[in-house]
Amino acid sequence: MNLLLTAGQQIARGGSSKLQTEIKHYDFIDALRGIGMLGVLMVHSSQYFEPSSIILKEICLAGQYGVQLFFIVSAFSLCLSVDYRVKREQNWLRTYFIRRFFRIAPAFYFAIVIYLIKDGFAPRYWAPDGISFFHVLTSVTFINGLLPTHFNAIFAGVWAISDIMLFYAVFPLLFTSITSIRRSIFLVLCTVVVGGLANLTAKYYLGHTQIPEQLITGFRYSWLPAQACVFSLGIFLFFLFKNLEKKEVLADVKKDMLSSLLILAGFTVIIGTLSWQHLPFKQFPISVGLLLISYALILRPHKLFVNRLTVFLGKVSYSAYLSHLLVLSLIMQIIKMVRPEVDLYGTFLVFFPVVVILTALISFIMRNFVEKPGREFGYDLVQKIVIKGVS
Repeated sequence: MNLLLTAGQQIARGGSSKLQTEIKHYDFIDALRGIGMLGVLMVHSSQYFEPSSIILKEICLAGQYGVQLFFIVSAFSLCLSVDYRVKREQNWLRTYFIRRFFRIAPAFYFAIVIYLIKDGFAPRYWAPDGISFFHVLTSVTFINGLLPTHFNAIFAGVWAISDIMLFYAVFPLLFTSITSIRRSIFLVLCTVVVGGLANLTAKYYLGHTQIPEQLITGFRYSWLPAQACVFSLGIFLFFLFKNLEKKEVLADVKKDMLSSLLILAGFTVIIGTLSWQHLPFKQFPISVGLLLISYALILRPHKLFVNRLTVFLGKVSYSAYLSHLLVLSLIMQIIKMVRPEVDLYGTFLVFFPVVVILTALISFIMRNFVEKPGREFGYDLVQKIVIKGVS
């Protein structure tokens, strides 16, 4: 039995009265998203509840690369989804854009409204002159990630939503062009080179403007040309996965050994990269390490990584990403009300579980009452198009 069928047995089964328009979800995909979300929670929680240990500080700081894990998994799962649908839907391209929009937009727009109500339009770190109508407009149209004074303005992390939507926009062209593992490797190399050149160009031109340095530095890290190589690794992972079904599955012992070695190699690459302080374009070698770990979990979903917690967090990860800063702000407000002068230094290990639990709870609610209904509305539109195409 090939790997795709074997892995398919691991996922939740269930019928649907709707047309089958969604590919099944693999546990390891949800788990990888959950691990990425834990990383994001760690880095942001440590900014509120500073760890006393230097090692723990470094581990928390490394959690920022959970976003890169999101990107890899997003590209990988999107390849699986589109590969599944092109063989079953005549109008797959039209339905693709509807699905992608309603997958992201409803919950994102809801989050924008909540953050604007909470924080208003006042100046902030990523928007020194405050939030204008133009900031809101570029965010709702997902082009904020292409503008150095807009990329992260409304709330921290909003740049990643822009990158994902811009990647979605160009993905059909990539999918029809990158048809083999060799081409996917070529894509990785091209995106590394183009991303590096784009960043050098941005550094030169933006350096001659009045834009604050923190915006230039943050923009050069986060805009799509700098992150395209990460998405391309997700496409490469898809072809690695796809090639497994064409070959005999490794014996369990060999699979376990290879998976363990890949995990070890992945962490070695990540730790080595993090220890090299002045290494430019760090997101790429770290993403290579994340790729190795991801492939290892495809071969063998180790319980340490693929478990109920990570799978659940993965299922609610999008809502969690949008809401976790609100959770942190709420916790801080409660602490200030109860103990106004409390010193939070060294309290990370105390409060981090609280952050995870509350984020999981709120994101579960948001997923079911905002994200899911928005997605279902998009699926209803897709069904109408499919039925119309058939008739």
